[in-house]
Amino acid sequence: SRSPLPGFLRWWGGELAALLPVRIRAWVQRGPDVLRLTMDADALLVKRARTGDVLAAIPAEAPAEVQRATFKSACAGIDPDDRRLVLVVAGTSVLQRRLLMPLAAAADPRKVVGYELDRQTPFKPDQLYYNVRVSTAAAPAGQVALDLYAAPRAELDPMLERLAAIGVHPDCVDVQAADGALAGVDLLPAGRRPHRPDKRRRF
Repeated sequence: SRSPLPGFLRWWGGELAALLPVRIRAWVQRGPDVLRLTMDADALLVKRARTGDVLAAIPAEAPAEVQRATFKSACAGIDPDDRRLVLVVAGTSVLQRRLLMPLAAAADPRKVVGYELDRQTPFKPDQLYYNVRVSTAAAPAGQVALDLYAAPRAELDPMLERLAAIGVHPDCVDVQAADGALAGVDLLPAGRRPHRPDKRRRF
């Protein structure tokens, strides 16, 4: 039979959360302040995910120090440790494939698909930023459907370098579908993700 422990811990966590002051409880439940970054040849757009407000449109031709100052001004009032920067890339620029794998692949889909990249894409593994998630699509018995998202480093690196030049380091690179929804994946390898303390989890 299934252990009752996870259910108990969820209940106990709720009981403890109810003891927190309303303001702190709302802060914990609200989650970090996510800023979506979109780029093209002309500008960097900074949008607040929670409200949809555009905080800045930073021209690419502006001097680096002006771009840096404009971004800093856009983030005024947002605790840097409470901020999450998501670079959003268009789905049309990302290779997307649905793969059928043995059920055991669901335990570590990214690692399993990593061995298949040069067979499933026109690129070598070291030429890609990629991630994999378990799909909700139906799969034959004994198999699992996996969604692969892969972007050529040759396309993504210039964007990351352009951001780094003005002191901006995304926590995540996500993929936007045609309907505007995000895929909920992160193309950045772990070694390239900036470390930001999770104050809510620690609290």
